[in-house]
Amino acid sequence: MNEWLIELNDIGRGKMSGRIIVAASDLTKAKQEAVRECRKYIPGGKNLYLEAKGNRAYAVVSDLEDVGEITIRRLD
Repeated sequence: MNEWLIELNDIGRGKMSGRIIVAASDLTKAKQEAVRECRKYIPGGKNLYLEAKGNRAYAVVSDLEDVGEITIRRLD
């Protein structure tokens, strides 16, 4: 298992920001953990997904509306 740093930036209406560290075997699993964390701050966000922006940054999209941004990087 690798450790991944996920930085949340202006997530949801409350504009939550912060950092979490998750254990995941690969980037795909780390993204799933990031989406799970974002769901806590986005009410009714059933169609939540990440859209790549480049340089480890992802837009958080809920029902075709941009609701924040995250960055994901592996800790060595």
